[in-house]
Amino acid sequence: MGKAARHSQIIAVSHASGLIAALEKQRGYQSICLEKECGATRVVGMRELEKPAWHWTTR
Repeated sequence: MGKAARHSQIIAVSHASGLIAALEKQRGYQSICLEKECGATRVVGMRELEKPAWHWTTR
């Protein structure tokens, strides 16, 4: 994945700690950790006023 990411954007979603640890060693890697709080998914460490402009679609 490291070589492919040099020429494109790759988004990997995983609960596998080994995979996450390997990806974090790659240069240029950015990790965004999510958590559930009161039934809502949020970015860990992000305060209310720092929220991104996107919204989850309804199912």
